[in-house]
Amino acid sequence: MKAIEWVAVTLALAGLLPTAVWAASSVEFTSVPPHGSFNDLTGRVHGVEFATHRVAVFIHVAGAGWYTKPTCASPLAVIQSNGTWSADITTGGSDQNARQIAAYLVPESFSHPCVLGEPCIPATVEQQAIASTLATRVDPAVRALHWSGYDWWVKNSAGKVGPGPNYFSDSTNNVAVDAAGRLHLRITQAANKWYCAEIVSQRTLGRGQYVFHTETPPDSLDPQVVLGLFTWSDAPADAHREIDIEWARWGDDADTNNAQYVVQPFDQPGHLLRIRTPPGVTNSTHVFDWQTNQVGFTTLAGTNVIAQWTATAGIPASCDENVRLNLWLVQGNAPQNNQEAEVIITRFEHRPPDTDNDGLPDPWERSHGLNFTNALDTATDDDGDVFTNLQEYLAGTDPANPGSDFRVTDIERKNGTVEFIFTTGFRLYAVEYTDSLQSPGPWLVLTNELPGTGAPLQITDPTTGTVTNRFYRIRLLPP
Repeated sequence: MKAIEWVAVTLALAGLLPTAVWAASSVEFTSVPPHGSFNDLTGRVHGVEFATHRVAVFIHVAGAGWYTKPTCASPLAVIQSNGTWSADITTGGSDQNARQIAAYLVPESFSHPCVLGEPCIPATVEQQAIASTLATRVDPAVRALHWSGYDWWVKNSAGKVGPGPNYFSDSTNNVAVDAAGRLHLRITQAANKWYCAEIVSQRTLGRGQYVFHTETPPDSLDPQVVLGLFTWSDAPADAHREIDIEWARWGDDADTNNAQYVVQPFDQPGHLLRIRTPPGVTNSTHVFDWQTNQVGFTTLAGTNVIAQWTATAGIPASCDENVRLNLWLVQGNAPQNNQEAEVIITRFEHRPPDTDNDGLPDPWERSHGLNFTNALDTATDDDGDVFTNLQEYLAGTDPANPGSDFRVTDIERKNGTVEFIFTTGFRLYAVEYTDSLQSPGPWLVLTNELPGTGAPLQITDPTTGTVTNRFYRIRLLPP
């Protein structure tokens, strides 16, 4: 019997010539202690001279802010001769419950005042940093989910809380992702109480385009029901950094407008525009483009623009905000039709700024030591693994680490099945197969929208039976 053959499809670039520009560098975590653990944080750096660099580590504790770790007296981790480093991140208070951990690769001359309870890591830290990375941790008692390529946690409350106020439930009756990858937000009734739904991104995404693809017609909502698509910070600065697209009639059944764009505070001139989405519009797209000096809003039905507006007043700076999606009741009152409600969101995407238009988002270039104002670094291969920086970005791999690449590492037939392993970044993958390359039929899907974890994934094909030849390809889905 012939051995199973495989094909791994790589990414191709044309018309770009390598040019000497800033070399990529990186700092990574090799072990992040779980939430509640007192173990040390460990990591590795790539692309720099180890002896002349250090790692600055910060943790964020909910309700308390960011803190330098291990201590103000010892704020930097020494990099060993093999590129590894470690840091004690539980040196006081409730450090073991930190939700975010950040590491910055810095020169040994790095100097900065100790960070004690700041809502954001100071910009002067990022200005001195060569590369950076971030990890998020969720309390095991909090429900988490992965949807549309992002990690979220689900809001739950024992009593009434804002907005509304309302009861919020993390039940799968209220928040669920179906087999097609669509998010369902529902308002339900149980034991004479109405329960609302909200999800919160685990990471701050920053400026750029926030794009929400929805299936439910906006005009179909009960006047008491509000869908919120927005950013929010628990800190009060800049009106909580809240930018909203809301489907809402605020209890007024006679209001012909059924949605609005807002840069909070809503009651100031130039901060709010009411709009109308026509009845029966399904599969609509809702966008806000957050820039330093303006926010542009757009609503589309297919490619047809329904409404547009640009706000220039009171534009917040990005800091510690999250993106949130919620479905709730005005003042916590029951729907006027006394019926449960549901909204389906097919997809969410965040498109960060790309100053030099080279296909590499500014935050990714900053975090990997590249120049976000020079487009020439898109085609360089700084770690010598035959993948350019653009290919590394698309694959979710590290452009400074030759051991981080997109490849199949093992394939084996076992008892009528095929098992193979491939490396992953934090991307979505589709695995497909065909039994002939000479007379190719359609590529068939073995698994689709498989989320990468940064570690190798094992896939099993149970359908091989007595097939003597089978070809596989792994497709990267767009980030």
